[in-house]
Amino acid sequence: VDTHGPNDKGELDHSRFKAVVWTGGGGNIYQSNDFNRDQLALCERVLADVPYCWGSCWGLLVVVTVLGGLIAKADTPEIGIASDIVAGSTGYAQELYRGKPARFDAPAHHGDEVSRLPGGFEVLAENDVTVQAVAANEGRIVCTQYHPELSYDYLRKLLIFWEPNYADLFSQQEFQTLLSSLTAKEQAEGDLRKIEFKNWLGLI
Repeated sequence: VDTHGPNDKGELDHSRFKAVVWTGGGGNIYQSNDFNRDQLALCERVLADVPYCWGSCWGLLVVVTVLGGLIAKADTPEIGIASDIVAGSTGYAQELYRGKPARFDAPAHHGDEVSRLPGGFEVLAENDVTVQAVAANEGRIVCTQYHPELSYDYLRKLLIFWEPNYADLFSQQEFQTLLSSLTAKEQAEGDLRKIEFKNWLGLI
């Protein structure tokens, strides 16, 4: 916790933090605009000063870009649920996913994905759609394409708010079925959703 607040320029002293969590956001990180440039510049400072970083979805896309990887438009967007994710067999992947089912689903909302990882990264989990989790520097940086920090209920509300955006992806019946499945997922899997994030906090 930083008790000193921002400096005269409105910037936090990131070196006072042990860890940062970089979660979701809008846009496409490969587009050239002021918002993306500010995000990338901030990420460079954070990674230089903060010992540990967890990135979810947008956080993954920003971190991978800053460190020299490539992000591209996904062939298959994952909206609401990323299904049948399988953790890798490496030692760190097993530690991170300790207590998680061998195959699991997760809250997700993305239309972009990693097309090339930076050097020094390993894949921790994936499904048939895309890479779902990566790590570098023995867990100093861990990023997921999905959202362990968000409830399925939250995503359900988000989808309802943005319903017109999905007209080309789902029929009305498919959309309603997805909304119902998100409610069921939260009831059945709410306790499982954050296991890897909690494990990471215990490892840093």
